Amino acid sequence: MKFLFIALLLGLSSCGISTFAPTLGGGLGAGAGSLGGPAGAVGGGLAGAALGQIYKESKQNTNVKKAVQALTEDGVNGLVKQQLAEQKSTFDKVVEGIYHTIILCCIGAALYIFIPIIWTKYHVRKHLKQ
Repeated sequence: MKFLFIALLLGLSSCGISTFAPTLGGGLGAGAGSLGGPAGAVGGGLAGAALGQIYKESKQNTNVKKAVQALTEDGVNGLVKQQLAEQKSTFDKVVEGIYHTIILCCIGAALYIFIPIIWTKYHVRKHLKQ
């Protein structure tokens, strides 16, 4: 139950996986290194944390590149849009998905209603001409 609560909190926050990458890498590396004893656990933890930090820094570099590109191309408006897109939380993404689903359902309902009407109108005209 505690794990579910923690996973729910992390999922609803706006943090990405790159925020937790050094911690996760250290834990996974230490767990794998523990097969070799205490020294292996320390070495695995250090290696995992280092790889996690490298992953985190590479993600930050792509964010900086996007920010510079947005600033040079669109000015301040582009930078603001880029920052807002980064800050979307999981909840915002779920709400956006629900909106897309509602739009698709409306399109489907419109097709369900109007296609039989158009089909019937076409066939009635066809039979009246005969």
